[in-house]
Amino acid sequence: MGKNHRSSSALAILVIASSFFAISFMSRASIITPIGGSPGTTISSMLMTSGTASSLTSAPASLYITVLGEQVTVQWSQSIGQAELTVENAMGEVVVDDMVNTKSTSSYTIDMTGFDSGTYTVTLKSSKQQITQDFTLN
Repeated sequence: MGKNHRSSSALAILVIASSFFAISFMSRASIITPIGGSPGTTISSMLMTSGTASSLTSAPASLYITVLGEQVTVQWSQSIGQAELTVENAMGEVVVDDMVNTKSTSSYTIDMTGFDSGTYTVTLKSSKQQITQDFTLN
């Protein structure tokens, strides 16, 4: 006697940015339709696998450092909120310590006039995240 196969399905309601979406899971395919919207709307950043939604996470922030003479510019890839920016010399001594609002600006310039040449470490630390990057002052 042959087995009777039926595809199982489940329905979930997803709230994203004050919009409701009905998600229908059928086999390995997923259909995302905004409630009250057109079926052609999709959410491309969400991954569906075998009826389960993966969590959406953002990549950690990165620091980019530009050294022009004695001016050091520190840029970050994304906001991490109010953060403490410190610069340590090769001996681990903090030579710069300042608070930065990473929501209102995307860079911070440090005047390193009078500092010894060598390797320094910049740390940007908030309650959410800590990022470090080395640079060389010539």
